[in-house]
Amino acid sequence: MPDNHQEPKEYFVNRLSEQVGELEEEISDLEVRLEDSDWDPKLDYEKQIDEMKIALREARERLSELESAGRKGWPTLYKEAEASLGELMTRIQTLREVMARILLE
Repeated sequence: MPDNHQEPKEYFVNRLSEQVGELEEEISDLEVRLEDSDWDPKLDYEKQIDEMKIALREARERLSELESAGRKGWPTLYKEAEASLGELMTRIQTLREVMARILLE
């Protein structure tokens, strides 16, 4: 629900920007945990983390497009940005669960 002091577009851009920031922190945390481990398949997961970083850069680019989009274009860009962030959140959650199981063993 948009804040009364913000336009819907501004609210949604800010919300997505916060989500991107949270995902960046999450990926950094996973990366540190992985670097600190002596887990054998580490390279496979390092590649996944690198791919997630690329996806985050793309999300930041979409955010920039969203900020500069006109009234007619921004709803579509918003849906695309939200969908890509949702997919990235799922990938991060999956990697977090795998790492939690493996690193605890």
